[in-house]
Amino acid sequence: MTSAFSGDVGLWAGKAGLKAESAVRAVTRELGVRVIERTPQDTGLAQANWMPGSGAPDTRTTDSPSGAADTSITRLDQALDNHAFSQDGSFYITNALPYAEALEYGHSGQAPQGMVRLTAAEFAGIVAETVSK
Repeated sequence: MTSAFSGDVGLWAGKAGLKAESAVRAVTRELGVRVIERTPQDTGLAQANWMPGSGAPDTRTTDSPSGAADTSITRLDQALDNHAFSQDGSFYITNALPYAEALEYGHSGQAPQGMVRLTAAEFAGIVAETVSK
């Protein structure tokens, strides 16, 4: 996430009377959850390898598909709880598996439109929906 992203969400949040950091955190979580849940599942390894990073991408990987999406969402929530958007707007959700890019570009029939690109296309709607809650 870039500072421009934070600024855009902050403007929308201000119009809705919300605190910008709270809105950015909620939008970031929704983006991450959608990407994770849209990741194709064969063994669950691809879903389990979404790693949040504060300030820099986290390129670690795990060999354990245990819990897959739930594990990644829990990891995302913990990272968001510990991230101060007001101090450093950089927050990443990275999948460093060697085949993650192939999955994004339709290698799996489960996600022919990708996960990240599809979620990014929904950005404005996600922001509008989040700040209207």
